[in-house]
Amino acid sequence: MNIIQENKEKIMAVVMIALVLLLAYRCDQGFDDAQERERLLKQAFDSKIMGIASRSPQHIETAIAYYSEAIEVDPDNVGSYVGRGDAYHELDFILYLNLDYPTQKKSSRPLHKELYDKALEDYNKAKELDSKRMTNSDTSFARAMREWAEERQSATNSSTSSTSEFQSVSSNQASQHVGEIREVCGLVASTRYASTSKGAPTFLNFDYNYPNHTFAVMIWGSDRGKFPSNPERYYDNKTVCATGLVESYQGKPEIVATSANQLEIR
Repeated sequence: MNIIQENKEKIMAVVMIALVLLLAYRCDQGFDDAQERERLLKQAFDSKIMGIASRSPQHIETAIAYYSEAIEVDPDNVGSYVGRGDAYHELDFILYLNLDYPTQKKSSRPLHKELYDKALEDYNKAKELDSKRMTNSDTSFARAMREWAEERQSATNSSTSSTSEFQSVSSNQASQHVGEIREVCGLVASTRYASTSKGAPTFLNFDYNYPNHTFAVMIWGSDRGKFPSNPERYYDNKTVCATGLVESYQGKPEIVATSANQLEIR
């Protein structure tokens, strides 16, 4: 009996050691995966910012590749999906901006509907993983762009007329285009960074000071890093064209800008 008991104890000891080693390995592996994910996310973010600054499609495509690698390492990381969705969004806009001026004026965004399909897929995955963290602004913009592309394609297929031009409207006409995607241009008359308010938004008010402005651009605090430093100063008293979905907020037309590529100083 003693021999049997001793053997059982030895076996239990071996099993315990094996479990400890397995747990240690998994902890190390998990730590390594987290480090690799953070490394890839940093490289992706740096590439995306460089692409936005230089209007380089190649840098944005590099960012997409890094985000994809990060997703392979950690398929449940919300930031990876949001980042890649943003990058798909940015790529279409940069491809549009890089067209020569005559071609640009004859073209309509989005140039590549499939990029917004991919952006929507990533945004929806992020919302599925963490609905509280993921806001609806990017998702709404991507969905509107995709639907607009489908409507435009349908109209083109049913008509012999060429694709309609991308329409630019003045800020004092923006209220007539709520629910549409437009380029809205006008003078930024006043700005405000509500750093202590919920969401820490930045407001660019067009034509007149708040609350008499005709149109506004709103930047969430979480997106400020995608814009020049202190956007409330950078865009103040300048003629700015904002591209995006025109929405209504407290009776005023507004575009929520999630990237500096949506704003152009003229």
